[in-house]
Amino acid sequence: FSSDETQIKMLFQMQENVGIIILTFNALQKWHVIYLKLAMPYNKLN
Repeated sequence: FSSDETQIKMLFQMQENVGIIILTFNALQKWHVIYLKLAMPYNKLN
């Protein structure tokens, strides 16, 4: 491998990891909103 190829591969690896983190973050945000919507009526009952 040339050093350029290694750097390019590392960049792709980093991009993949960032993509996974962003997807996970988005999923957690959506879940959080759903959780709040479900929790709201329950809190009013108590």
